[in-house]
Amino acid sequence: MLSTSTSRDSLLWARALGAAWAIASLALLWPLTSGISLIAGSVPLRGMLLVALALAGRFAVAAVARATTRSASLDERARLRDSLPTLLADPARHNERAHVNTLWAIDRLSEASEFEALRGAAAASMVAVVVIFIGGGWMSTAIVLGLLALSIPFYIAAGKSAAAYEEEYRLQRAQLVDRQLDVLLHSLELRGLGATDFGARDVVALSDREHRTAMTAIRRALRSSLVTEFLGGVSVGLVAMVVGFGLLRGTQGLRGALLAVFASAELVGWVRRYGTAFHRRKAVATAAELLHSTSTSVVPSTDPALLSCSDLVTRASATPLTFTIGPSDHLLLTGPSGSGKSTLIETILGWLPPVAGLVRRGQCAIGHVGVSSALVAGTVRDNLALGHDLGDDFLRELLRDAALDFDLDRTLSPDGAGLSSGERVRLLVVRALANGATLLVLDDVAGMLDGTSISALRALIEASGVAILEATPHEAVLIHPTSVVRL
Repeated sequence: MLSTSTSRDSLLWARALGAAWAIASLALLWPLTSGISLIAGSVPLRGMLLVALALAGRFAVAAVARATTRSASLDERARLRDSLPTLLADPARHNERAHVNTLWAIDRLSEASEFEALRGAAAASMVAVVVIFIGGGWMSTAIVLGLLALSIPFYIAAGKSAAAYEEEYRLQRAQLVDRQLDVLLHSLELRGLGATDFGARDVVALSDREHRTAMTAIRRALRSSLVTEFLGGVSVGLVAMVVGFGLLRGTQGLRGALLAVFASAELVGWVRRYGTAFHRRKAVATAAELLHSTSTSVVPSTDPALLSCSDLVTRASATPLTFTIGPSDHLLLTGPSGSGKSTLIETILGWLPPVAGLVRRGQCAIGHVGVSSALVAGTVRDNLALGHDLGDDFLRELLRDAALDFDLDRTLSPDGAGLSSGERVRLLVVRALANGATLLVLDDVAGMLDGTSISALRALIEASGVAILEATPHEAVLIHPTSVVRL
């Protein structure tokens, strides 16, 4: 669970900053209108000085406020991105592979400070109603309030529409990214079957759909913006007309008239900016929920057992399972193809939520090696060390124990091109052991190994002393099981 106390305090601070920004901008209207009045009178130099000071003050206030809220947003984005290892350690949080949602949520949540500043400014700008009443009278006030009230339904409609389309766009974006990854991972198989255009057509279709959704959202937002811009412009224009007639009749002073017009523009401007960004409130709330939610599929445990399941029911099987894996245990998970072995493994690892029951996982590192396990683009050293300083001699010794004669500087591709299936499996097992795995999960990989590979891997596993869960359709291949779970 991410800590939210700092974020909550920063949002309150941003709202206060926005309110101060709006009040300061309104206060600077007084020297601005006074200066214009002096220019129109008999003291033009003093008037121009006041106008220049007022405009410079408004510019400085806006620049400081924008820079401060922008800095707060960047700091929040950096803080959230620093938490990526924690977030990505719980794949179930984002429904399996959709980590693109995590990055989307980080970018959206980091905008909260800017949105809250606008929110505070829009609320504080309502003080302008008093200024409009003092400067322009009840008619000017009624015009501004009436047209603002008329624009509220358009803001709400625009916000709902934008939020709905942004959610749809986000989901479509995630689907597009996942499909692109699928096509890349299976490019060799598709090329061998002469079906590369199959994946390409899917990617193009998903990309076109994403583009259409984005364009629809933009058109909806533009239509609503045109209406609200029109109503805002009309309100300021009508106030100018009312105070203009007052000036002509001699019932209205120039300073009061200017205050009413400028305050109307100020109020409309803040409300318009807040209304334009109103849909971001839903996006920020969704992002906060996504990042601050916790997975219920795996419960941390202080029990000495590495992993235990109580009456666990998965998506693939309605039969409840109860078992425990302790240090150095060798558990065999067996059952025919389609019986739910991989689904059970993904559930106990936290990649899928359980249908019922409970999984308790100790504070241990778990290495998973399956048919679809991938390498990373880089050298053998990069693949084994995963960014840690493990030492070349240590890595070479593990490779020798796995009967792998690899140069640590050899470049590998994610799909393991140039490696046999047995070499790839042994390399992945070495990677898990090199990074301190105390529980090694082997998901139906025995069929990818020949006799020599099996012998080398069995010896390596037995020498490591780690706990093993081996999933196979029939009998154990790599371990001597201490317990068996049959599906």
